[in-house]
Amino acid sequence: MAVVAVDYRLAPEHKFPAAFDDAWAALCHVAARATEFGIDPRRVALCGDSAGGNLAAAIALQARDTGGPLLSAQILFYPVTDMEMRHDSYRRNADGFLLTTASVAWFRDHYLRHSQDRADWRASPLRAASLAFLPPTMIVTAGCDPLCDEGDEFAARLAAAGVPVVHRPMPGFIHGFIGMGRAVRGAHQVLREAASVLRGFWADTQAGT
Repeated sequence: MAVVAVDYRLAPEHKFPAAFDDAWAALCHVAARATEFGIDPRRVALCGDSAGGNLAAAIALQARDTGGPLLSAQILFYPVTDMEMRHDSYRRNADGFLLTTASVAWFRDHYLRHSQDRADWRASPLRAASLAFLPPTMIVTAGCDPLCDEGDEFAARLAAAGVPVVHRPMPGFIHGFIGMGRAVRGAHQVLREAASVLRGFWADTQAGT
């Protein structure tokens, strides 16, 4: 399958919503030229981890609200979904697990223009009024991650809205583990599981379910 990695603009030089705008432009470009890239337009999926998971979730909402591009799935690894940082895991996992709550706040404050941006669903997908009619979703959360609870809540809200969801909580795992396969036992297995889930979502799409 074809994989498109988006080189979106970064903060603090380029504040929100620059990264969102770039991710959205990339999705629209790829979807419009899918056949040129040898991509099945019925199988365009989004995938991202951490900040990339935030962007994937946000542009999935944008695609829903603007009538396309059609998305077959989204795979989100420990995504940022709420810039307010109000969940208990920010206190429970504040220090000692590589990513700290203080670091998340530092990243957030360099990304957003002002505190009002925290409530914008393009920055905080969990703040969207509705999560209905989004593509089938797999969410992986890490138990020793400040972002854990907001990912769990995002999965729960998607399921409550009728979206097919595979939620894979990973107790004892830290933020970023998916890229640590040489050091973190289980990382490769989660990637294999994500690939299997994606194939299942695509099979359902082909069957028209």
